[in-house]
Amino acid sequence: MDFSICGNAPEDHVEAYARALGGMVGLDLEEWRREQSLTYDQLAGTLKCSLSNARRWALGEAVPDGEALHRILDASAGRVGLYALHRRRIAYLRNRGHWSIERARASIEHLRNPAAA
Repeated sequence: MDFSICGNAPEDHVEAYARALGGMVGLDLEEWRREQSLTYDQLAGTLKCSLSNARRWALGEAVPDGEALHRILDASAGRVGLYALHRRRIAYLRNRGHWSIERARASIEHLRNPAAA
């Protein structure tokens, strides 16, 4: 994939990647949760997961596995985008000084093929 058209910020790479894959950006889980006026507890109930997982996924602290991704996409009627989740994850890592291109690539690959992780 050619990223030469984008800047050096990881968000630029994610946006370029998402455009190349057909624009599957959408909302991230936290944006969708706020739009729906859900508490983290209600989000956990909607996604049939623990409160801890719902909060960690929404804030980008963790990336949901394949089964959880399907539940998120179903619950949000497709409004939550895979690469919006990834963008939130990069922002979380970057804010804590843990961002690297290797982690970003691993996160993208996990979102593209969760079964391989």
